[in-house]
Amino acid sequence: MADNLTTPVPAGTVLATKDLGTRQLPLNGLLDQTGADAMGVVTAAPAANTLLGRLKDIADAIIARLPLLGTRTAAGSVSVTPASDGFAVSVNGVATAAKQDLAKTTLDAVLAAVVASEPASVYVPVTLGNTNLTGGACRSIVAETAGRVNLKQPDGTVRNNYPLFAGLNPIGALMIDNPATGTAASGVWAIYS
Repeated sequence: MADNLTTPVPAGTVLATKDLGTRQLPLNGLLDQTGADAMGVVTAAPAANTLLGRLKDIADAIIARLPLLGTRTAAGSVSVTPASDGFAVSVNGVATAAKQDLAKTTLDAVLAAVVASEPASVYVPVTLGNTNLTGGACRSIVAETAGRVNLKQPDGTVRNNYPLFAGLNPIGALMIDNPATGTAASGVWAIYS
């Protein structure tokens, strides 16, 4: 066969075997050109320049560098230090109001994402109509069947013919109404805290 391996062992050469009960099994080993063991013995300190010795050197180098992970900051990085009176933000040692606003906005967004990922404890069925939800602005909407609705965002902006998917729609609304055109979503629930 084309992919068979031919060894330089001459015919009639006796190969080493290991006696296991009544069977003689051939010894297979990884040897270098001189016939010395190239694999290395599995020990805490394998011989140098063997496969296991080199793997241990690599593992030791990685382990030695693990404490350094996360300790270095790149030039121009932003440091945020929470303070009792707000946020202290400095970039290369210079604090500005714009940078403080950016840090506060970023942290507010992270906090909002964490809060939004918590399970809801208040959810109410919605009767589609042109009035504000009785519980105020909801944080998301669930629809049993997909369809369109007219929405009033928490900031008062009206969105007509907004597509709701069947299932959870991660959008807040102050009002949920029948669409101007198209099929209305059904089985709509407002999700609060």
